Amino acid sequence: SEIYHHLGAALVQLKKWEEAIAAYQNAIEFNPNSAIIHHQLAYAFAQLKKWEEAITEYREVLKINPNSAVVYDQLGEALTEMEKWEEAINCHQKAVEIKPDNQKFNQHLQEALARRQQQNKTVIDSHLKLAEMMEQQGFIEEAISAYRRVINLNPTAADIHHKLGYALASLEKWNEAIASYNKAIELHPNSGIVHYHLSEALTNLGLDEQAISSLEKAIELAPNLSSAHQALENLQAKSKNRE
Repeated sequence: SEIYHHLGAALVQLKKWEEAIAAYQNAIEFNPNSAIIHHQLAYAFAQLKKWEEAITEYREVLKINPNSAVVYDQLGEALTEMEKWEEAINCHQKAVEIKPDNQKFNQHLQEALARRQQQNKTVIDSHLKLAEMMEQQGFIEEAISAYRRVINLNPTAADIHHKLGYALASLEKWNEAIASYNKAIELHPNSGIVHYHLSEALTNLGLDEQAISSLEKAIELAPNLSSAHQALENLQAKSKNRE
């Protein structure tokens, strides 16, 4: 084991990564519980950008030494290269938890968070463009599915809940539309147009009193929304006729 271990280290110095990997693998056959050898093997794999193999070896190190902040950090970097964002961030958080004052570990955590955010933004933009295109072409079910995918990635986007509600309403799925509008209002209470669209769905379910309340709120927030004024007049007249 020692001979292969030292051979691997010498080959690393010469940057002969494939040969170093073979030497470390031979060393592990004789000493499978050596955290040091697994760690050095992981490093050699990482130099060749063989991330899956590196990740496997980093995990082996952590089985033996579960409190190594360095290995958590390096595993996080390898997972980031594989775009396995959640696992990478968890590893970087673990490294920071073990060594909270380590500047490099904190920096790597922030970088992983930023890369995940950028990746999510790219995916969100793609799904949103697809949803809007499908909706414009009349493929409403497909648009709804795409809006839902956006919401899964960004559940606090009030405007997407609004768009989803509007698409659902166009298929007369009033209860689902109301749920989406209410979520949009919960996230962004001061949008007059959302209150107005909510009133339309409520009206279609015969919930006139609730619709009137929504219209009054819509007018309060957007006084120039003429369609809301007209709808309110119609509902009030309807209510008066019932009396």
